[in-house]
Amino acid sequence: METSPDSASAPTGDAGCVVLMLGYPGMGKRTVGAEVARQLGGVLVDNALINRPVLELFQWDGIEPLPAGVWDYVAPIRATVMRAIEDLAPATESFVFTNVLDDGPQGAARYEAIRALATRRGSPFLAVMLTCDIDIQVSRIDTPIAWRCGREPTRRDIAGTR
Repeated sequence: METSPDSASAPTGDAGCVVLMLGYPGMGKRTVGAEVARQLGGVLVDNALINRPVLELFQWDGIEPLPAGVWDYVAPIRATVMRAIEDLAPATESFVFTNVLDDGPQGAARYEAIRALATRRGSPFLAVMLTCDIDIQVSRIDTPIAWRCGREPTRRDIAGTR
């Protein structure tokens, strides 16, 4: 796990913090993020929470291709969540975001939007890159049921799919 604190987002008073858990699918972002949020007394803003309203319409299993342009419908949901945090959440509240690693311009824009949110809230910002052994990663993403349920697969899911 690699971390990258943003010195421009130094804490101010009792401000909550903003953490961004990044990694490829199956790295455990939601699992680790939930524990970090629990320890901070904060809120987990899992990427699946934002994507689910649109992806559920297509009963996406994480394998079949999605219709072209589907992410254009997810973007306003993400923007609404970010605005609600900025406009309504107490400055003392901490938030732990998860997101799939994307090295392209869209990934950079999402990263910057979360970092900028932390700055506007006066919150420290910490980006965390999760990694794991490839065999573990494959076992974690080789279960479409986990994608459908919006959660990490359990050992029972894995045993039931083989």
